[in-house]
This record gives sequence, C-alpha cells and structure tokens, in this order.
Amino acid sequence: MLYKIEKIEEEILSFFNELERIKKSLEDAKKNWEIYKRDWEALTQKPLEEEKLHSELELKRNEKRLLENTLGNLNKDIGRLEKEILHLQEVLIAYEKLIKDKKSLEEEYPILEALYNIVAGKNKKGVSFHSFVLSLFAQLILKRANFYFKEFSFGRYKFIEDEVLQKKFVLEVFDHYTGSKRETKTLSGGESFLATLSLALGTSDVILYLYRTRPFESLFIDEGFGSLDENTLEKVVNTLLSLAHHSGRIIGIISHLKELKDKFPVILEVCKNQLSGSYIKLNKNF
Repeated sequence: MLYKIEKIEEEILSFFNELERIKKSLEDAKKNWEIYKRDWEALTQKPLEEEKLHSELELKRNEKRLLENTLGNLNKDIGRLEKEILHLQEVLIAYEKLIKDKKSLEEEYPILEALYNIVAGKNKKGVSFHSFVLSLFAQLILKRANFYFKEFSFGRYKFIEDEVLQKKFVLEVFDHYTGSKRETKTLSGGESFLATLSLALGTSDVILYLYRTRPFESLFIDEGFGSLDENTLEKVVNTLLSLAHHSGRIIGIISHLKELKDKFPVILEVCKNQLSGSYIKLNKNF
C-alpha cells in the first residue's frame, strides 16, 4: 500500500516537472511570437524589394502558423496534465484514507481475533461460545437441582457444578458419606430416580426464574417411587407437596404404590371391571 502511494507521488512530481517544462516552452514560444511581431513590423516599415519582401512575408507567415500550432498544442498539453494531476491527487487522497482504515483495522484485529477464538472454541478449555452459554444454563440448573437432591438424599449427595465448563463434561455427584465424587451411572436405582427428579425440578425452577413465566403449570412423575426406602419416600413426598403448595403448580404422581394413596389430597384411581372394562375413580383425602 505504501509503495503504491510513493509511486503515485512520483508520478505527480513527474507530471509537475513536465508541466513546468511545457510552461517554459510556452514562454519561449511567446518570446518567439514577440520577436516575430517585431520582425513583421520592421519588414512592413522597410522599403525592400517586392520579391524579397514577399519571400520574407511568406517565411514569417509559416513561422506564425508554426508558433500558433505550437501554442495550441502546448495549451492542450497543459490542460491534459492539469487534469491528470488533479486525478492523481484524488487517488492519493483515497489511498491515504485506505492507509488510515487499514491502520484502524489492524488495531481492531486482535480484539476481533480474540472474540472469534472464543466463539470458535479456540481457547484453553476448548469450549465454544455456544457450549459456554449452554454451560451457564447447566450450572444454574445444577445449582437449583442441588437444593432438591440434598433434601431428598438427607444431605448425602450434591451435583458437581464446577466441571460443567469442561469440553468433555460428565455429570458427577459428590458423596458426603465417602468424601469423594462419582459418576451418576454408579448410583443405585433409587438414587438415580432422586437425581433425575431433582434435575427436572431444577430445570422447571430455572425456566420460571429466567423468563418470569409459568411454562410448567403441572408436573407429572411416572413411577420410580418403588425404588425408595420408607424414609426417603416420605421426604420426597413432603418436598413435592410443599413445592405444589408454595409454587401453585399441580404435581401428579403416577404409581402403583399403595403407600402413596393417603399422601396426596386427590387420587385418580384406575379400577378394573370385568363387565364394563377399566374406569377412573376420584378419591379425595380432605
């Protein structure tokens, strides 16, 4: 870019030199014209022989035509050079603006490159911007889910939130009984149910908090309660009833456990009839 500008400046200087040369030639031509005029006046005043006078006059006429042509060509060259110089000056201004723009872009490039690397995942953790945003939501969900998980497990388990930003994220829990972390796939059937239920409730709470709406007016939980011991079942049921009372949401349990019949205020029981088939019976505990 700088080389091109220097080249243009050299061309402009060359045109200015050429213009000066042409102007000098024009001045010389004007001087010759003045000499011609004086000679012409002298010829018309001297009593020369007619033939000699005629010859001198013809010679001067030719000189006049030559000078007029030279003057005309020089004026054309001056006009052409002035236009070319003006054009080159405009080009030079444009190039100088490009240099300023280039310098500005070079200053912005490190910032843009850093943003691109973040979005593309070219960073120490190898996490793209898309994954980073999802991880923030995941952290919020895990944080809220831990409220339920610790409650359901009597303070034994909590989800590990910090490692959610890892490129290869594996959901793990911390076991306060053993003082170590473990993958969720190592949990028992009942513990896995509690973990899943906690995540579902945590997700519902986060959506409610972020969007200030009630996308989940009701929550139905299908089975899983049979894998819980008596104390844990009691804790889960009480937590769900408290959640329904304070949040205004309807929480339904789908289960075959007879122990749950007396735990909830409204029971929809599916009964069998050999004659008419299955039917639904509504029971109220209040």
